[in-house]
Amino acid sequence: AGGGGGRGRVDGAKARRGSAAHLFHVAQMSRWRERGRNTVMREHGIPLREGLQLLYKVHRDKFLCELVVFSAFMLCFLTIIYEAYNVPLAWEQDHGVIDLFLDEEFPGATYKKNFWEVMTYEEYWTWLKGPVFQGLYPDEWYNGDQFNDNETNYLLHNLQLVGTVQLRQMRVGPDSCTERRFLDEVDDLGRPRFDNKDGGCYPEFHLGSLVSKPSELTEPFGPPDDPTRYTYSRGLARLWGLYGFGPDDYGDGGYVVNLSRNRTAAWEMIVQMEEDRFVDVGTRAMALTFNVYNTNTRLATTARFLVEFYSSGALMPSMEIYSYRLVLYASRTDVVRGLFEVAYVALFVYQLQKEVRRLSFTHPRVRYFTRFKNLFELVYLSLHFVMIVTWARFLFADKRREYTTLAEEYENYFDLAYDYLITFTIAGINCLMSCFKLFKYLSINNRMNTLWLTLQRASYDLFIFFVGLCIIVFGFAMMGNFFFGHILRDFHNMPSSISTLTRFTLGDFNYDELSMARPRLAAIFFWLYTAVVFVVIMNMFIAIITRYFDSVHSEAKTADKWKEGMPDLTWDAVKSVRRWCRGRLRPRCNLLYVIITCKGVRKPDQMVAAFHNPLAPPKREPSGLIPSDADEAADLQTDVWEREAELETVMRECAHAAKVHKHRSLDLFEYFNHAYRETTANQYVSMEELCQLTSELQDCNHDDCVAKCLVVAYTNLKEVVLIGGVERRGGSANLARRARYQYRYTIHKVNKWGRKQQRIVAVDSKGHEMHSFDLRMNLKQALPLGLLVQVEVSHVDGRRLKLVFGEGVTLTGGGAQYKAVFQDSHDRDEFKELVLKVANNAHAEGAHGTAGHAAREAEAKRGGPAAHDAKGGAYDARFDRVLAVNSEVRHDLRILAQNVAAIGRAVTGLEARLGGGGGGGGGGAPS
Repeated sequence: AGGGGGRGRVDGAKARRGSAAHLFHVAQMSRWRERGRNTVMREHGIPLREGLQLLYKVHRDKFLCELVVFSAFMLCFLTIIYEAYNVPLAWEQDHGVIDLFLDEEFPGATYKKNFWEVMTYEEYWTWLKGPVFQGLYPDEWYNGDQFNDNETNYLLHNLQLVGTVQLRQMRVGPDSCTERRFLDEVDDLGRPRFDNKDGGCYPEFHLGSLVSKPSELTEPFGPPDDPTRYTYSRGLARLWGLYGFGPDDYGDGGYVVNLSRNRTAAWEMIVQMEEDRFVDVGTRAMALTFNVYNTNTRLATTARFLVEFYSSGALMPSMEIYSYRLVLYASRTDVVRGLFEVAYVALFVYQLQKEVRRLSFTHPRVRYFTRFKNLFELVYLSLHFVMIVTWARFLFADKRREYTTLAEEYENYFDLAYDYLITFTIAGINCLMSCFKLFKYLSINNRMNTLWLTLQRASYDLFIFFVGLCIIVFGFAMMGNFFFGHILRDFHNMPSSISTLTRFTLGDFNYDELSMARPRLAAIFFWLYTAVVFVVIMNMFIAIITRYFDSVHSEAKTADKWKEGMPDLTWDAVKSVRRWCRGRLRPRCNLLYVIITCKGVRKPDQMVAAFHNPLAPPKREPSGLIPSDADEAADLQTDVWEREAELETVMRECAHAAKVHKHRSLDLFEYFNHAYRETTANQYVSMEELCQLTSELQDCNHDDCVAKCLVVAYTNLKEVVLIGGVERRGGSANLARRARYQYRYTIHKVNKWGRKQQRIVAVDSKGHEMHSFDLRMNLKQALPLGLLVQVEVSHVDGRRLKLVFGEGVTLTGGGAQYKAVFQDSHDRDEFKELVLKVANNAHAEGAHGTAGHAAREAEAKRGGPAAHDAKGGAYDARFDRVLAVNSEVRHDLRILAQNVAAIGRAVTGLEARLGGGGGGGGGGAPS
């Protein structure tokens, strides 16, 4: 539209230079001519750089709004968890219980022996009658004074015992492993060689499964005088074993003995159980559970001390202690926390509906689940939902509402305490993930996003590296398991071995234990692992990270060049406030509006300046402008800001329309950003391309589409002459407009795994390419037929066709072969002839189209048009410039040839006239 005027000026200048033009190279003249090919942005579109800046503002404002919501959400979340769970106070109370029962020395021991040293039946009873009994039933002060009734049933003088103490045993029967006795193996006298003397067998504990019977004993047992004294009970709290050792689950049953709250009666019960041999070879677990409440700290504590008796003869002690609050809404602080809980749930629902809407807007749906940030958001919200559910279950539990320190019988509060613990365990995970999510809002600045960009770029190399590292560590873990597993606990099974070797990497190792276990092998194992993992593997990891970090860091310095000239966030906020004042404040109170918006001027005072610092700013005085002129100037400035705001609003609508597109939703900001990075040409995005990205109509007449509104809003704001401006030609949006399809065929594409995918293929005779679409006509692949090297047809199946491409072509899913199954042989043969025709034409014309293909393949790999259009523009723009220069050169050569021919004809005519005149004059010599 504006190219004619600019080119005319250049041609005029060249005409004035006259014969000097032939002194310059043709390419240089073409570059000068290219500079004159300007484009006026009236109905063409918008410049790529300005469109990117507008989208950045929209993107930034959206991020800031989300950041405000996220900050409010995190404020509510952190206030709730830190007010509801006082971790330092819980540690103090738990530490007191642990020190009282687990770290207390046995009476009469010659060295420090405590709960963790229990390794025999006798030591278990010593612990039960010593630290446990003395800790649960103290009866006197440190000076010998006896407790009164108000001082009994207290632990550490502050923890009131709630109900009774429960002793619970899990057992197996003597006849639950007959096959292990090997009764067929006998000696010369017919006696079993591997059987026990009493003919019994006590295996490990298990609850049974689909392929095995349970070994748990449920029948009553007792001493000979009362064989049914101890009976089996169900409906108890779930009992879990120590992770990594023995059974994981002991079920919800067991043989229960509830100790009395009276000290004397409790002692008699313990002595009676010891005399009855309550613990014997059939015992597989003994759990001691009790509940206490501290009025001073408002915390209840549930403690469980477990000793597992393995069939191998080993004993494994472990413990679980949970402190939790029961009264949660009594004080003013609790009421405030309740209000924060309501706000927290409301903000959670708001974020959840936004994520659901984002899923509903994504087309096709599967693309939503292929992006890491979407999966992260789903996990993040899911964890918050689980935390809300567990917290609600704790709040509305009957056990919590009915809890009383006056209980005389044992009450199971273990499940209640476990729900409380799980709630804040998930809360801790959410805290970590919230810190990770904060990087999402910092990523608007590329330098703040360096960490994640580095990991993203290095992800494939890191994946290969970690696969190799896992193989090496797994090999050393098996080696350590067989070397030291029979002696050292850290290597007793494969998970423990892997965990131990991982700690080795961090410097947490005990070489003395290795040396004492296997002195000859310890040095070989340790130094070999150190040399391989520390010296080689860790340095490789550092090298990978360093390489990609340098690349990302260098790109981050120049990646945001397009932001130059943009107003900062503060100035945008000031403009918004002043626009609001003009639109809302001025009609209601004009005086206040003038006071806020009018500016003063600074005038120097000569008398004052003589006695003050000459560099100090002059005193501000009232403005010397005429009020009407100042008001008119302010109105003009505000009108400009209003137009800019309208343009941003329309751009926001365009971004939303592209995101909710029913066939191919995309992020318009990422689309423009990739397009800008892949080209240095001064490009603009046409209205047709914008319409393809934002409109769902196949043939839009641009009456009221959002792309038309954007271009109109842009041209209403200003008129821009784009120097050397060229239209973007790359991308599937432009490809759909420019391609010429004679026929379309519905096929089944066969990938390298043999999976069939329904596709629509067409041949673009103009672009010498074959295009593959899905059923919604979204471009999946664009293959240059100029690089086609082989066409194969099957004689067995008349519908099959395979196209083999040369180097530089990589299809989606890998490889350079496109396999297709047509509906019938006629379609296949017709398509083959069309492909051969276009391929031959492409070879003849030399138009391989590799540049455009590379860009379109990038889009196919990403599964959407955004990246494809971005990369395609760079190569297509350069290719178009080359074609334009060649056209100009050919045009100049044709004009030069015409001028030379004209001059030759003129010289010939002149010579003829001069020669004729000379002959008529008597044969004189021609002049």
